[in-house]
This record gives sequence, C-alpha cells and structure tokens, in this order.
Amino acid sequence: MVKLAKFFYSEREMKFTKFLKNTCLIGFSAMALQAFADTGFRVPMSYSIELVDGLDEPEEYSRMTRLITLSPGRHQIVVRFGDNFDNDKGIVQSANPLVIDIYALQTDQVLTFSYPSLTSDEAAQRFAREQKITLCDDKGRPVPDSVASYFLMTSENGFTVLRDYRQELMSLGR
Repeated sequence: MVKLAKFFYSEREMKFTKFLKNTCLIGFSAMALQAFADTGFRVPMSYSIELVDGLDEPEEYSRMTRLITLSPGRHQIVVRFGDNFDNDKGIVQSANPLVIDIYALQTDQVLTFSYPSLTSDEAAQRFAREQKITLCDDKGRPVPDSVASYFLMTSENGFTVLRDYRQELMSLGR
C-alpha cells in the first residue's frame, strides 16, 4: 500500500498531507474542548451590552459567538434592546435596559435568555416597552429564580442618551 502511495505521491507530498491531517485534528480537538469549557452569558441577537459587573466593556467577550466569558459565581449584566426590523422605519430601541442578576453561575454553564420572535416593526416597538423574557441555559431550559433573575430598569426621564446605568444601580442599592 505504501509502495502504491509512493508511486502516486512524492515523499514530500505525503509528509505535507500527514502534517495537514495532524494540524486539522489538533485544531478541531481544541475547538471541541473550548466548546465544552464555556462558562458565561450569551447575549441574544438584537441586544447590546451596556455593563458587565459594573464595567462598560467586558474583557472576555466574543462578538462572533456573542459569549461573555465569566467565572463561576455572582454577576450582573445590563443589556439594551435595539435592532432594525423594517428597513423603511429605522432602528427600534428600548428606553430602558434589562438588568440580569446571576446569583450562582456554575462551571461549564452558559446562561442566556429567550424572547418572542419579532417579525414586524410594530411587534418590536411593543416588545421594547415591556421586554418580557425567559432566562434559560444555552439549551433553552429555563433556570430557576435561585440561579438568575432580571428586571427592567425604568427611568422617570424616559429615553436619554447619556444615562449612567452604574449610578442608577447604585441608587437602587444593586
């Protein structure tokens, strides 16, 4: 068999092929291990991060997977709804952010939330006012209130561009 392979391929080509196979195997193994080792919070589409544990920009955030890598334990994440649902009408944004309190994030646990499918600009505007969500794990299973909860941080001033979420949370004792 080896003699037949040598007949069709040079030894240099065979070494390159073997190197390529091994490199791919190592790369895929590393990606598989990383997939099992995730611990954090996955930001759903149509939401943007405002604060993670009081910081404006989390250190461990992948824009590709939308995963904020977190250590096990307690965390607080502030996200805001905003997306374009009808090209003619512009972006629909919420005036108030969601504050997600994670009380007991476990190792290798990824939390997120689900919300209704928004197919029109009107549905998105209605949702932006109420933002009823379901906190769940990455597989869509709801999590108990002892693991995580959320609230809509309303403001008496309505929509303001330069809102200080950190200061508002401190004034609420959170």
